[in-house]
Amino acid sequence: MITLALTPLFATAGLFAIGAIAASIHRYGPTALGLRRMIAECPETREIRITVTEVFSEQRKTAARILRPEFGVRPAARLPEPAPLRAAA
Repeated sequence: MITLALTPLFATAGLFAIGAIAASIHRYGPTALGLRRMIAECPETREIRITVTEVFSEQRKTAARILRPEFGVRPAARLPEPAPLRAAA
């Protein structure tokens, strides 16, 4: 009985997966096919020039403080003492 119920479920999921794959190929397929040509047209090397500027101050280094919270062991909460039991009359 479960087989009869699950078969259409898996078939529907499979059809949705095939549809998603087909939509992806339809949308991105032409770009993927032209990728080899696009890579071949790129130059072998690329020149990138950057300038690194670093500001360093000894005073800032020594003025910094690291603040850490105290994670010590807390004392356990004490429950109130129960009232002493009385004898039945």
